[in-house]
Amino acid sequence: MGSSSRDYTVFTINWWQNGAKLTPGDTFSKRAFVFASELAAAKPTADNLVPKVIPDKIDDTRWNPRAVDIYKVGTTSFDAVAATSSQGTSTTCTSTSATLACSGFSTPKAGYVPFFHITCGASNYLGPDPYHFTPGNGEWFTFPGLSDNNAQKIRSYACAGEVESVRPTWKLIGWFDPLTCSSLGSGLSYDDNICVVPTPVTAAPTSPP
Repeated sequence: MGSSSRDYTVFTINWWQNGAKLTPGDTFSKRAFVFASELAAAKPTADNLVPKVIPDKIDDTRWNPRAVDIYKVGTTSFDAVAATSSQGTSTTCTSTSATLACSGFSTPKAGYVPFFHITCGASNYLGPDPYHFTPGNGEWFTFPGLSDNNAQKIRSYACAGEVESVRPTWKLIGWFDPLTCSSLGSGLSYDDNICVVPTPVTAAPTSPP
């Protein structure tokens, strides 16, 4: 674009209207369209798309969350179990060695934050900091807030102390209270078989071969 160093165009959504304010737990979504066409077709194409543009504000009262509980086995592993029905408030873990460590929800809720299980090589982390293994975390930036130091780059795709080929993985576990769930953290690996109800063994085949 001439002498400019920018070689792209950024499209953004500006939400300007009465009540255009998101509170904790709210979500704003908008379906919009960008198209290219011949000049003669621009207006009829746009007129056809206008009714399909859908903005929506979803507050936390419109979710139907179910309970999500985290069960730990010692200090090495955990399982996350969701209630079996929408808006269910209880979970079950059949493991006799697992203990309930934290209770949360499957959708956003005021006062609750997303918890992630993150792996970097052989390292594990369970908690609210998605940048836990990012190089520089706790040095030139922290989450939330990050940093205004433009001399340092935040490389969330890298794992501190690992070779370049090692990449982190994230799994969203649910929304939890960061104050009551502060006992979680590093070293917990995710094992989704801890609380699985075993299939009963029958003496005879359940159906003919």
